[in-house]
Amino acid sequence: MSISTYAAARVLVVVAVLACLGLWIVGCAGRSAQAPGPAPASEPSGGSGTVWPSASPSSSMSSPASASAVVYRAPGNLCTAVDATPLRQQTGAAQPQPVAWTRRGPASTLLSCTVRLGSYGNSGAVVVAAEIFTDRPAQAAYEKERDREDTVSPVPRLGADAYSYVDSAGRPHVAAFDANLHLVVQYVPTTALNEPQRFIPALAEVCRNTIAGLYRHSNPASPGGWRRPG
Repeated sequence: MSISTYAAARVLVVVAVLACLGLWIVGCAGRSAQAPGPAPASEPSGGSGTVWPSASPSSSMSSPASASAVVYRAPGNLCTAVDATPLRQQTGAAQPQPVAWTRRGPASTLLSCTVRLGSYGNSGAVVVAAEIFTDRPAQAAYEKERDREDTVSPVPRLGADAYSYVDSAGRPHVAAFDANLHLVVQYVPTTALNEPQRFIPALAEVCRNTIAGLYRHSNPASPGGWRRPG
């Protein structure tokens, strides 16, 4: 899949999801110059942060989890694995009809799920973006995106490795990888956040819940539920 194909897909996804969510999420456009993979509509414009995991081939296998065989398989709809409950205390209840998007390629599948939260005056969206590689670990793609950020903070006990950051637009993110899964979760508010860091713990829980949901989807016969591979 060429870079030009990814760039075209990015534009189409931005337009389609903005149409579904309405103008309340205006200003959230893709960073097409920096990452070839398509992005969900709420990727921050002009920010230093990346929302969509890179589609670059992975070559690094430095940890047991990243060196594992394929553990995760892409669902038809990422929203079936996303639970935004951890954010409700800060934003209010989730709105109905989350927006899902999927693009399958020969090397990986790109997925996103956008869930509206809260009510007018205290609202936003949690955006979950995933890349599930077909036959390789996600560590190299994860590390490439992590190295783009000036300041990151480690998030313990989440996947094989995870970190958080706040982009230049003040939007908090949590990114993680586990085996062949690369996952990024961000919160996009309708108004500026005074303390974006306070959303990091809830975003980490959304990330953890999504990993668990994807693991259950990929390994339905596994006894004892989800555990970190490796």
